[in-house]
Amino acid sequence: MRHTSIILNLGMVLASAFAHETHNSKKLETPSQENKLNEINEAYVKQVKPIFQAKCFDCHSQFTKFPWYYSFPLIKSAIDNDIQEAKRHFDFSDDFPFRGHGIPREDIQAIQEVIQRGTMPPLRYRILHLKSKVTLDEKEQIMKWIVLSNKLLEN
Repeated sequence: MRHTSIILNLGMVLASAFAHETHNSKKLETPSQENKLNEINEAYVKQVKPIFQAKCFDCHSQFTKFPWYYSFPLIKSAIDNDIQEAKRHFDFSDDFPFRGHGIPREDIQAIQEVIQRGTMPPLRYRILHLKSKVTLDEKEQIMKWIVLSNKLLEN
């Protein structure tokens, strides 16, 4: 009985460690790569995160600020679905590298495309949240971070 308990506890510890490493596999590649990702994250936190908090976090993080009309059943369902879909692509909750569908280089490219096309936040969100549109100054800040990130990832 005691051996079974020890084996089960060891198994849970190993499973937890494996799950943690699997979840963070984008973050830990090589020491050099990890340093680059840390540098990109530092710049992100200083330059871009405040913009993303104001413009993106309602759908792309665990820090959603729900509007007053969220309590209506059909609207609640639509918002919940939108948030689920958004977080499958990008989840900004834990800084860079982001959780979602890609590796860091792909994530940066996807953000660059969205910023250049001006497709985020989506129009139906911007209609109800007038201050959510990314301004030219904010786009410039994000693009500076993208250029820095691309340079670091190239080397």
